[in-house]
Amino acid sequence: MKILVIDDDRAALEFAQRSLEEAGYQVTTLSSPEGVAVAVARELPDLVLLDVAMPGLSGVDIVRFLRAGRDTRDIPVVLYSVLDRNELDELTQRIGATAWIQKTESAQVLRDCIYRIRTQKLGR
Repeated sequence: MKILVIDDDRAALEFAQRSLEEAGYQVTTLSSPEGVAVAVARELPDLVLLDVAMPGLSGVDIVRFLRAGRDTRDIPVVLYSVLDRNELDELTQRIGATAWIQKTESAQVLRDCIYRIRTQKLGR
């Protein structure tokens, strides 16, 4: 499974990358939302792990961009943020993201979230 991680926080980006690679996922990272269109077209990720609050394009803008594309509308998007659970739940539903996870969660919780989405996508 190919995962694109987009986060302007270097520590969070490296944590997510390391956590997911240890679980056997192929991970590509972007430390800025600029270039997301090129990265998505080039990588064709199976899932996007996305920070919500970034300078320039926000995570909300990126989800809207992905949902508008014929080839990208069905890519699962997991919001990755420091927002509280209620805010993340409301935002996920409002913008059509697949799931959310707080950045304060452990590597195992992150991997479990991705695993659940992966197995749902494969119909298991």
